[in-house]
Amino acid sequence: MVRLRPPWRLRRAAQLPDSARGPALARALAWLGLVDAALVGIIAVVPGPPSVDLLVAGGGLAALLLAIAVFTIPYEWRPERAWLVILVSLLVIFVDQAAATGGASSPFVLLALLTAVPCSALLPARTAVVVVVACAAAYLVPLIFLPPRTGDLDAAAAGALVSLALVAGLYQGVGALRRQASELSAASQRLGVVNAVLQSQLGEIERRERAQRALHRLASLGPGRGDAQAVWEALHQEARGLFAPDILHLWAVDGAPDEGGLVPAPGPRDRDGLPEPGALEEELREESDPLRLAVETRRTQYLAAIESTPIGWRRARALGVRSAAFVPLVGRERVVGVLVLAWRDVENPLPPDDLALCQTLARECGAVLEAIAMERAEDELQDRIAALYEEVRALSLHDPLTGLHNRRFFDEIIERDLQRATRVGEPYAVLMADLDRFHAFNETYGHEAGDRALQAFASVLQTVLRGADAAIRFGGEEFLMLLPGADRAAASRVAERIRAATARLVIGLREGEGPAEPDTRRRARITVSIGYAVFPEDGSEAVDLVAAADRALYAAKHAGRDRIVAASRVA
Repeated sequence: MVRLRPPWRLRRAAQLPDSARGPALARALAWLGLVDAALVGIIAVVPGPPSVDLLVAGGGLAALLLAIAVFTIPYEWRPERAWLVILVSLLVIFVDQAAATGGASSPFVLLALLTAVPCSALLPARTAVVVVVACAAAYLVPLIFLPPRTGDLDAAAAGALVSLALVAGLYQGVGALRRQASELSAASQRLGVVNAVLQSQLGEIERRERAQRALHRLASLGPGRGDAQAVWEALHQEARGLFAPDILHLWAVDGAPDEGGLVPAPGPRDRDGLPEPGALEEELREESDPLRLAVETRRTQYLAAIESTPIGWRRARALGVRSAAFVPLVGRERVVGVLVLAWRDVENPLPPDDLALCQTLARECGAVLEAIAMERAEDELQDRIAALYEEVRALSLHDPLTGLHNRRFFDEIIERDLQRATRVGEPYAVLMADLDRFHAFNETYGHEAGDRALQAFASVLQTVLRGADAAIRFGGEEFLMLLPGADRAAASRVAERIRAATARLVIGLREGEGPAEPDTRRRARITVSIGYAVFPEDGSEAVDLVAAADRALYAAKHAGRDRIVAASRVA
């Protein structure tokens, strides 16, 4: 239900939103309709001159016309289209008056024709159709609801009121539809712009996310989590996905560029445009070669348009390349490689953001590769240090002349071996041997011959003893043999084999070694005396076992040498 308000409280249409403009027009038409109905009633009850009646009816119609003009014309149309609306409204009124006052014989017909001329010249086609429909309605309404009577001004006023209400409704409806269509078109355009912006932003976000994933992937292949080939493969894949080059080469730096220090990186490689080694070295000798400059200056060489770039690429024309980028893979201390990207159909393919991303990717890859190389070098150094340590330790535990273990080795192993023998309950034998009359041998044949005699005896020990046994040069011509798990019988058998093999030894002599009288055989022999003790019968401690074996050896010497004596037989 429309609430009626005084007309002086009605606001201008320009100050109202579109949703409130229709109700405001309805209120204005309701008040003006009541006023016009009152005027028509006065005309019908109080007769007067026709001119007065015409003036009163025209005043009501003019008030309705102004209400329509104020509330239906958008504010931005005033005053350009206000007169056109007024002319259309007058045309409808004159047609209605002609129908109410005699039809074709009415003087309003001439006024309608005069008004229709400027309307037809000013109205667009669609609006003209609406006006024709409104005029037809205005002409038919009085004919249907009122009998035509010439000069019947009250009927004309009533018909005009109905016709103008119809015109107002049509005009308001058409205007609302036009406004909605205009708003929808503008909204569609705005949505198109917003959609384009959102698509661009979405593409940028996706590109950044992919770049972050690429950087994270490279960082995850750092020391301890990947090898260099995996890093090169990841860089090849990510660079191709992010920048879509026609040609992609990866070069590893291994020395000066002009000295053949660039080699294809391990992993996948594009054969397209890959030069032969000789051709590459020839290119790198040129000081302006971008690949060489990228390594030497540690800066990206970006050739956005090769034809117009002072620093060109020698093979660009042959490859049909229009732009290229040579991005060094820079670590903390050196350049470890170069990423080469080339495009055939695009100039300046890397805007500043993409170029910065490419450089960031290359720096991350360079840092990872350098870290892996440093880790590998450190591992190799540690391995070398460990090998040297083992070598030095082996030297410290071995006699340099005979290659047998030395006294230090004995001190480290004897206690551990005895503890194990105690734990498992097995015997342990210690043999002590001494070359007979070795001092006289040295004096007779010389120290070099004596050294060869010691080396020959060491070879006998290494041949006779088992893998678990140990032969030790205890000092001078004294030797110890440690036999884990050997009882008295086993120790005696081993000692006898050693003694017998030693007795068969022949020490070759060189010119000048031996007595002055000639000796065509030029050879000498040695013998050995051996004493042995067994754990735990002859001693439960290392010092006791060695002392017992030494006493047995002393007894063998006094018994005539070249023999074996057990510690259990020594008082």
